[in-house]
Amino acid sequence: MKIIPWFDREELLTLLSKRVQGFLAGYRQNVALLGPESVGKTTLVKRLLSEEASCAPLVKIYLEIQERQSLSEWAAQFTEAVLCGL
Repeated sequence: MKIIPWFDREELLTLLSKRVQGFLAGYRQNVALLGPESVGKTTLVKRLLSEEASCAPLVKIYLEIQERQSLSEWAAQFTEAVLCGL
């Protein structure tokens, strides 16, 4: 198992984990993680997914949006991520 570097984001990780648990309990959960480059968004998501790995009904999709990406390019990338995640 690869170790993911962690820089004291437990509070945010706990909040995101609660959102996942709410989703699994039947509540609709929409979450967007936004911020400038190199602040740890990807690391946070990877850490969350590794800790929520035991949640069988959860389909995990990681999609990195590129700057200046057209809607059709994004839709194709999203569709591929969904189909590979199932």
